Amino acid sequence: MSLSQGTIKILGSAQNQPLERLHRLKITGTLLQEALAMLHTYGGQLFQREIVSWKIMQTYVDEQPTILPLSASSPKDWQKRGHR
Repeated sequence: MSLSQGTIKILGSAQNQPLERLHRLKITGTLLQEALAMLHTYGGQLFQREIVSWKIMQTYVDEQPTILPLSASSPKDWQKRGHR
């Protein structure tokens, strides 16, 4: 999986922000697609099982017409559906 420089930069910024300032962070479009795909893959590798709260995130993301739908079970499925 490859990430663009923009995605790497915004994820680094999010990691360095205090928790109370994270609500200011707005990620959309390709950056959001890449970040969610990476986080989904990382979480699966880390915990070696499906993360239950991912379904809650799916509900939120499905309401947003311009960002990645999480109805696929994995980033590979997202790519098959035309998402990068």
